[in-house]
Amino acid sequence: MLVPICGDLMQEDLGLSCEDQETLANEVSIVFHCAATVKFDEALRASIQMNVIGTQRLTALCRRMKQLRAFVHTSTAYANCNKEYTSEHIYEPCVNASKLVEAASSWMNEKMLDSLSAQLLDLLEQQKQFPSLPIIIIRPSIVGAIWKEPLPGWIDNVNGPTGIFIGVGKGLLTDMCGNVDIKTDIFVKIYNKIWRMMETLHYFTTREWTFESKNAVKLWNGMSVEDKKLYNFDIRKVDWDTYLFNYLMGIKIYMLKERLENLPKAQAALSWLRQFNLYSTGLCFALILRFTIWRRQKRHKWIPWRPTADLIPLEEYKRQSIPHYLEKFS
Repeated sequence: MLVPICGDLMQEDLGLSCEDQETLANEVSIVFHCAATVKFDEALRASIQMNVIGTQRLTALCRRMKQLRAFVHTSTAYANCNKEYTSEHIYEPCVNASKLVEAASSWMNEKMLDSLSAQLLDLLEQQKQFPSLPIIIIRPSIVGAIWKEPLPGWIDNVNGPTGIFIGVGKGLLTDMCGNVDIKTDIFVKIYNKIWRMMETLHYFTTREWTFESKNAVKLWNGMSVEDKKLYNFDIRKVDWDTYLFNYLMGIKIYMLKERLENLPKAQAALSWLRQFNLYSTGLCFALILRFTIWRRQKRHKWIPWRPTADLIPLEEYKRQSIPHYLEKFS
């Protein structure tokens, strides 16, 4: 039986009543900490308060849990994005977490915080304190739609690749910087948002990382056949064509609220746009080619309204005309 309890990472004691705190302390044995801001361009103060201070508040509650067996903390594989190769351990950060938290909570203003590097928060998250707690840290590289159960392709946010898929599918995002190897004012506002997203993702779409996953492999190999069926996280068994198809259909159904019955109409419109693009591109190319030829052959008019006259060169005219002119005075 699931019992929902209202809470808030941004409040003291997680915004929980004393009764709810006692219930959690006495009855909970496994904690999954998945609450965080995942925006790359989030204000640093809000990120620190939610991702760092909020985690400290949750661990303080977990230390009161009498039956706690595991504290599962969801992080990100890019917590060490300044390193091309990431091992499965907590790196020593270059920033003192407690001092920065104190500064962000007191004397530092928004401008000073925003001037700090966006990678600072990732370095700061590595220094989270988990004293005397059975910790499991999960660092997914990317989060997309549901693979199989209960609804293939289900998604409820535009984070990660979902926002890119929507932008491309709607024609708002036509170009994006990446590495293949490894109403007017309204549209301006929309594209400004897209541009900010592209700038934020630029660091990650133009680089390559290697993440060590020995512990995940060890865990998989130690599971029984029944558990592997129930908790299948073997990425090698994913049919990516099927997954991406379900992913895109999930975006249309659950995010954009579109009906699949309109797919044939949308496909016909897309086919017309492709043909229009092909013909317009060909026409532009033909006009450029015609203009280039016209520039090289200036004697010929672009649009010949009348026949052109055959003119002789100037030197030939002098040889023919000047002798006749001199004969009149001789």
